[in-house]
Amino acid sequence: MQPGPPRRPAFTRSGWSKPSEHHTLQFRFEAFNAMSHPNWNMPSLNILSGAVRPGLPGTAAHANFGVVTGTSGAMRQLQLGLKYSF
Repeated sequence: MQPGPPRRPAFTRSGWSKPSEHHTLQFRFEAFNAMSHPNWNMPSLNILSGAVRPGLPGTAAHANFGVVTGTSGAMRQLQLGLKYSF
């Protein structure tokens, strides 16, 4: 794991169009998070987040401090489009 801030998801786009005089047919394919890798949220930085751990004083770090609780977006999204211009 590399030090530094976490990286955000990469976006991939691909397109194809075929011009023919005044007619254009465009096919579009867009993939967001195509490999379906989870993009985790930032860990909770609130030291008082969650319940107090048993046996520790109330000023100690609570149970959810530093815990990642989910993902930062949808997993896999694919979109197709076809556009005909004349």
